[in-house]
Amino acid sequence: YLNDPFRTTFAGGANVVAARDVARAHLLVAARGAPGEAYLVGGENVHWRTLHAELSAAAGTYGPLATATHTSAYLTAAWAELVARGTGAPPALTRDEVGMIGRW
Repeated sequence: YLNDPFRTTFAGGANVVAARDVARAHLLVAARGAPGEAYLVGGENVHWRTLHAELSAAAGTYGPLATATHTSAYLTAAWAELVARGTGAPPALTRDEVGMIGRW
């Protein structure tokens, strides 16, 4: 996000959890968990716009400026993947990542 000159955000959000809490959960599961069971650790659900605004503020910069639609993000990702094939550098955005836009 911070490397994007347009400071583009998108619909949806993510669950944000502190690494320390995840580490504690791993220790608890190792000590008390049952083999074959699945465990889920979560924190706070945050909209991407809110998270990107907080990142901008923490970095002392601006944004977000625009909200990408699914179509614009998909086309951008396709272009980034094409350029990446030619340069050998990893793409900044992939079509697989775009599939998560608008979801939580």
